[in-house]
Amino acid sequence: MNIIIKGKPKPGSQRGKKIGFPTINLSVDQEIKKDDWGVYFSYIYFDRKKLPSVSHLGPIVTFDETEVKCETHIISWRQDVSPEKVKVKLFKKIRGIKKFKNSDELVIQITDDIKRARRYFKI
Repeated sequence: MNIIIKGKPKPGSQRGKKIGFPTINLSVDQEIKKDDWGVYFSYIYFDRKKLPSVSHLGPIVTFDETEVKCETHIISWRQDVSPEKVKVKLFKKIRGIKKFKNSDELVIQITDDIKRARRYFKI
């Protein structure tokens, strides 16, 4: 299954950057079923680049958000980017969304998700 999200990145809350996992954030304008919410291995495309990434699709329930959005962390990327348009291809769901007790628990889970992605992408 592939889910494609396209659009102009929008500013986020900067929480990801603060905890060490900056993201590119997209609004989701298309219909997404609750069953499709989750964390995915993904590719992000911009400026003629195709980069391995991990994406969260759905509301950020740990922080009581209700908006369905796509937040994508580019693996092994250390530059700030603000592309005009991006496309994210979500292709392998690795887990559902989950509400964590605090940001420390969330950091542990994201670290594990990225380790899995590094193994998957062989990076």
